[in-house]
Amino acid sequence: MNKVNKVNKVLIKFTRQNLPYNTGDVAGFDKKDADKFVKKGVAVYYNKKVKKPKVNKKMEKPKVNKKVSIDQLEYKGGGYYELPNGESVRSKDNALKKLKELNS
Repeated sequence: MNKVNKVNKVLIKFTRQNLPYNTGDVAGFDKKDADKFVKKGVAVYYNKKVKKPKVNKKMEKPKVNKKVSIDQLEYKGGGYYELPNGESVRSKDNALKKLKELNS
């Protein structure tokens, strides 16, 4: 198995199109190649640190409307109703039953 040498890359962000790179693309190059793009005026050095998203450790239960109402259903035609979760159900009675199950 070959050992791979760790190469330090310099990140640059392209400010103008320079094929195959488009405006806004971020790419990593050796220092020498990155300098060429920056001197050419098509890129700038990019030093943005990536932040990990904050995770809320407490998971809150979504608030559910306990009251079942025909207003929560959307009639789609042909006897079909759409529930608030996107599910389609045939007949008003079946839709109200499913809605009641969802809200309990």
